[in-house]
Amino acid sequence: MKKSITIGIILLSMVISLGCKKEAAVKNGIINSIAGSVTIKKDDKSSQAKVGDSVVAGTIVETGAASMAHIFFGENVIMLSSNSIFSIEKLDSNAAEKSEQSEFSLQNGEVFSKVGKKPTKGDSFQIKTPTTVAAVRGTEFIVVEREGESKVSCLSGKVEVANTTLDGELEFVEISADEEVQIAPKKPLEVKAISEENKQRMKNIFGDMGKKNFDPKQKLDGDREKIMDKFTDHKDVNIKAVENIKAVEQIKDVKSGAVGDKVGESQSKVDSKVDSVKDSIPTGVDSVKPSSNISVPKPPARKK
Repeated sequence: MKKSITIGIILLSMVISLGCKKEAAVKNGIINSIAGSVTIKKDDKSSQAKVGDSVVAGTIVETGAASMAHIFFGENVIMLSSNSIFSIEKLDSNAAEKSEQSEFSLQNGEVFSKVGKKPTKGDSFQIKTPTTVAAVRGTEFIVVEREGESKVSCLSGKVEVANTTLDGELEFVEISADEEVQIAPKKPLEVKAISEENKQRMKNIFGDMGKKNFDPKQKLDGDREKIMDKFTDHKDVNIKAVENIKAVEQIKDVKSGAVGDKVGESQSKVDSKVDSVKDSIPTGVDSVKPSSNISVPKPPARKK
């Protein structure tokens, strides 16, 4: 059912809402899977996205040609198709009320949203484009923004869509399962049935979106196992090193003992030789004198 409302009333409701706002905690999203080129921009810094990366409010996610990205926000998940520019504007939660407020902006491209959290009072999940605002509760839906025109398609649940291109007022329409609406500048909203081809495409995509490829707990457990494996490897290496040192010391001891035995054997042989030489020397050799009957020849006489 269509309805119009003036901007003045909208602003008044926003003021009342802000006045009643309670303290909220900041949330974050997790990159679940990527394909092709996906870039994360935050605080004038840019980096290539990786599975497991955390994204917070103020982050811009861009996908290149033939690329895609799945991002989990608690029980909710979105998928960005190729050539998309997607901004995360607000990620708040209120633990006391068990409520969550998530606001996103799609500048270009296509975003598939699967809101799995059971809605509670105070919950909000919105995707804005230059021409529309789509607000949902417990729904699977698609928002497309191409060349200044938007389209919102709903596979299950309900989506409230607002045309923001009208001067001075907003036009709202609510679409249900298997319905979609095109939003063009200065044109009224018109609801129509989703084509069977588009419906089947949505079912295939949403079916895959429910599968978590990345689990922070599994990553933590995996990191812990890697650390323990490295610790065990280092421990084994250290044990082996100690064993090698002991083996070297044993070899040195054996060699040292063998050399000592050889030295001892050589010394015994030397001692035996000395003893044999001593035995061959006559007793009282020190007092032996030349015999008196030994004649010493006289030198020849000189000629005169």
